[in-house]
Amino acid sequence: MPLKRKIHTDQLPLTWQPQVGDRVTLGTEVIYTVTRASQNGSDVDIQTPGTNLYRYRVPIGDLKPVDSVGEPSRQTSKPAQKSFDVEAVREHLANAQHSGVDQFSGDIAILKKYLKSKGVDREVLEELDRLCEDMEKRWNAAVETISGLLEE
Repeated sequence: MPLKRKIHTDQLPLTWQPQVGDRVTLGTEVIYTVTRASQNGSDVDIQTPGTNLYRYRVPIGDLKPVDSVGEPSRQTSKPAQKSFDVEAVREHLANAQHSGVDQFSGDIAILKKYLKSKGVDREVLEELDRLCEDMEKRWNAAVETISGLLEE
């Protein structure tokens, strides 16, 4: 019975401990993925991605790391600084408001002219006028709210 080579954890490199998901090589061009790391960190199980080929209890001394999964980044407690020009955003918002109101008003004017030619009641035309006014008020309220949020 051949002797089993035992690696002591004090002989392992301190800079790298394999974790599940790490990509490693065994000195060849084949890249394996770590599927299990032993509790003492002396050996791992690896798999060739996309296949059912596994190698079990591979000593980590034989492995070379390709890249590691790494820990998820922690979010900082204070918010990041704004990465956009607030005045440019306000300018684009104002342009959108004016073009939207102008387009909508123009469409309503065309609709009113058509309805007048068909003899529709005046109440219908007045409702369309109220719709234009409401839309313009809503745009103004939205611009105010957004401007306030941009200042925060």
